[in-house]
Amino acid sequence: MTKRSKKGIFLYKDVIHEDDGTLTIGGVKGVPDISGSDLGEVAAWFLGPRAENREVFSNLIQLALEKAIAYRQEFEPDDPTVITEELKKTADYQQAVKNMTSAFESLVNFLQKYTTPYFSMRYQAHMLWDNTLPSLAAYFATMLHNPNNVTIQASSATTPLEILVGWDLCGMIGFPVYRKVHEQEYNPWAHITCDGSVANIETCWAGREAKFLAIAIRQMLHSLSAFMVNNDAGSLVRVPINNSARPIEVICCDGTSICLTDPELDYWPLFNITLDEVLSLPKKIAQTYGINDVYVVWSALVPYTLNYLGWMNMMHYIRQSWPEAKLPVIIAPSTMHYSIPKAAAVLGYGFGAPGTDHNDMSAGGCVFHIEVDERARMDLDQLERTLQFCLKNKIPVTQIISVTGSTEEGAVDPLAEILEKRRMYRAEGLEYYVHADAAWGGYIITAMRKPYTLEDSAEQAEKHPDIPPYVAADLFVNANESGLSDYVYQQFATLCECDSVTIDPHKMGYIQYPAGAIVYRNGIIRRLTTFTGAYIGGTGSIDPGAEPTVGIYGLEGSKPGASAAAVFLNHRVIRPDVTGHGKIIRQCLENTKLFALYLTALNKKSSNYRVILLCEEGEVDQDSLSKTFLSLNQHERIALSRTDEIRNFGPDLNILDYVFLPLTESCLPLTQCVEELNRFNIAVYNKFHVPVSEGSGQKIPVPIEEFPKYFLSKTTFNEGEYGERFINRFLNRIFKDIPLQNTTSDRAVVCLRSVIMDPFLPYAENGDFFKTIIEHIDKTVSELVRNWNTEKS
Repeated sequence: MTKRSKKGIFLYKDVIHEDDGTLTIGGVKGVPDISGSDLGEVAAWFLGPRAENREVFSNLIQLALEKAIAYRQEFEPDDPTVITEELKKTADYQQAVKNMTSAFESLVNFLQKYTTPYFSMRYQAHMLWDNTLPSLAAYFATMLHNPNNVTIQASSATTPLEILVGWDLCGMIGFPVYRKVHEQEYNPWAHITCDGSVANIETCWAGREAKFLAIAIRQMLHSLSAFMVNNDAGSLVRVPINNSARPIEVICCDGTSICLTDPELDYWPLFNITLDEVLSLPKKIAQTYGINDVYVVWSALVPYTLNYLGWMNMMHYIRQSWPEAKLPVIIAPSTMHYSIPKAAAVLGYGFGAPGTDHNDMSAGGCVFHIEVDERARMDLDQLERTLQFCLKNKIPVTQIISVTGSTEEGAVDPLAEILEKRRMYRAEGLEYYVHADAAWGGYIITAMRKPYTLEDSAEQAEKHPDIPPYVAADLFVNANESGLSDYVYQQFATLCECDSVTIDPHKMGYIQYPAGAIVYRNGIIRRLTTFTGAYIGGTGSIDPGAEPTVGIYGLEGSKPGASAAAVFLNHRVIRPDVTGHGKIIRQCLENTKLFALYLTALNKKSSNYRVILLCEEGEVDQDSLSKTFLSLNQHERIALSRTDEIRNFGPDLNILDYVFLPLTESCLPLTQCVEELNRFNIAVYNKFHVPVSEGSGQKIPVPIEEFPKYFLSKTTFNEGEYGERFINRFLNRIFKDIPLQNTTSDRAVVCLRSVIMDPFLPYAENGDFFKTIIEHIDKTVSELVRNWNTEKS
């Protein structure tokens, strides 16, 4: 078993694997091992579109109720009864029960009548589908106890579960659980958030603090006369700071060495120190001054941080020494989630986009928006120009956000090349934090992740403390075994090189809301977002104490322990690797390819409209493929979706965007106007979604019997956001170089969107259910085209 490294902050490597297979986390013994599970069948993990597993689910819920009731009855059995049988016989009590039952019945009837059927095979609109049985049962069982993971004192069972979930998410990505850098031990760190927005805001916050950390430490060493340290007798003693006798040497990103307190030092190298190096500085200072407790230094540092001072005071201090110093910036693609500009606003950057044609950073905010290529991936050429601009003008770059699965297009940014650029720019003296926003796409990695266990990493950490237990080359199965395209596989294989990753279990993890997560490669960074108080077991300072905790880190305070339990049981039953969750992901990816093939095959079947996918076809001969696809039976089509040719066809992930172009009877485009094209696709959308406003002409709310037979969503691509390259290519593919009419200067294309989260579609009892969906789409769109042709004539 592994032993605690020292008394103090709890780390993942301090989890003890007991001989009976359970775990000890801090003082909590008997915790189930999250990484122990047998192989399973996808069909057993969901309630099912027709509630096929209703008996299994009912048994799980009944067990949860029985255990919760027994717990209350068995705890201190000699305590008196409060709700007596006599009380239950009173008229007021019986009326209260009657009112509650009636209100509850009204609620469940309303939900049954008006709730969109997200569980259905017909639902492909937004990023949600059925939840897994383990997560539903675990949430229900834990909710009955109502733990609050803000502190282990209010969540004695669920804080350890969240700690294991954090470890498991780190393992899923491939972040090492034990490593030494410059004699600084650190583990990765992850915790559950309410959603990906909060996770993204938190990592931008942590990145901002890390960017200013070296300057804060320099100010502390110049301003503070001594560290105050408790000696063995418990008395406070002064440890004087002497910058001349005890210089603090720092290695910059280009390999050069600087003295942190050198009065002649320029500001630029202070903004360009690697994350691991800058986070190791408090430990280095403690060692230099013979201080055993590193939190003495961390606590002394707090009054000099940007968190404490605010932007105005921090920039005043900086510009006293370096008047030419500029504000740091964030770089993100135009497909960024709206939480990124929200983070920029909250953190004081400003979400406006500065220009690169001048050196006046006051003209806009501090978020560079990088346009995308024709596949909706970050444009590397524009990224290169932006980095060159920042380097030339000495504009610090806090972080680059890579979208690893965009929520509108399902596109994956070229993360491998973004990381390679960082290696290149380090040699030129430019350093930045790389964050992967994989809130949507993070669980895709399970389709390539080899099985892993907590015991394996703990044993290796004990035997080989200087070697990371995860070697990137050993983490994943081969690309052709994963179901991912070669390009997507390459990007997910480099997630473990990022500084942080946002992953939402409540998206592709199939877990109910709220369950986002932020995962850090170097867990020391959470010192920069630590706020605590004595009443929740903290120390009132940045020192978290020895008690295992998750609640003091990040933006949130109170947080449901039920979410942690849901993710825990889901990961324990459906391991996040190729033997478990990867099966779900692979089937969804294959289904996305199948749906793309069905849609493109409509171009062969229909003469009154054409379907154009947003994603490029690449090397695939779409015309030939459509002919082949139409000639195959159900099993042959499924087999085709698993070939290397189709693996590299279609969108990056499982979001499929497309437009319908209506044709005349002579098969020419019915319109050459983008605005009319948009109106037609909005008309298609109106046939396939549940209206929520009176403007639709339907009564609101819409009862279930009037729901559409298929559900999709829509989005709009604006040239101002996506760029001319993206819009031009898409419009050229839609209209095939036909001159456009009446096009506004800021062109926008309305695009239909299907999110394929259902793993069962081709395997329905009566055959491939895609055929049912496609036939309904074809019939509906054809009818709309006929109506439009009639109106035109």
